[in-house]
Amino acid sequence: MLDRLYDRIIALSQSPRAPYGAAAIAFAESSVSDPPDVILATMSLAQPNSHWRFGVHSTIASVLGRIVGTGSARCCSTTIGQWLIPRLRLCRQDGRV
Repeated sequence: MLDRLYDRIIALSQSPRAPYGAAAIAFAESSVSDPPDVILATMSLAQPNSHWRFGVHSTIASVLGRIVGTGSARCCSTTIGQWLIPRLRLCRQDGRV
């Protein structure tokens, strides 16, 4: 499974769609975790003349992804979270988290 993913990432890093792929991965990954350093490094090594473009696309998409991720977490914590947390027993006896 990881071999196929690796092959797809290498193929993407050598294609003209590489900046868009980096932006999509940066957006998705920053919504839930840290920036996509491994993908960005691979693409920059495959196309050294485009490293600034990859970095700019990834940075913009990463910031947008973080904004969306934070917004959705805040929205869900006041709606779904109020219902879900007590049912999963993630709060103390007095009801506080």
